[in-house]
Amino acid sequence: MWAGSSPLRDIYRRFFSLSLNKGMKVVEVGVWEEDRWIWTLRWRRARFQWEFEQVDELLRSIASVNLSREVKDTHIWEGEILGVFSVKSTYKCLTNRARGTPNSVFKQLW
Repeated sequence: MWAGSSPLRDIYRRFFSLSLNKGMKVVEVGVWEEDRWIWTLRWRRARFQWEFEQVDELLRSIASVNLSREVKDTHIWEGEILGVFSVKSTYKCLTNRARGTPNSVFKQLW
């Protein structure tokens, strides 16, 4: 999941390392109660007292995401208009950003 332009795992590294929800879809990490989504995050250990404020900040970040029961949980590739990943669109993204030799593009890729 992303917050702005950064993945939450980069913003909240400590909690990502403690999470038992890694690699799960959103639908597997919460439940609908009436028309409200309730997150059910699970941790490898109990959080320390000093971590609770940061957990609240994380929960506020993910609560700001507008979820809908009618929309399927899926990955969307922003490098392609239709949202479907392709090697061609990845290459285009890299070459547009790199504006260098083909070697510099492939260094970014790998």
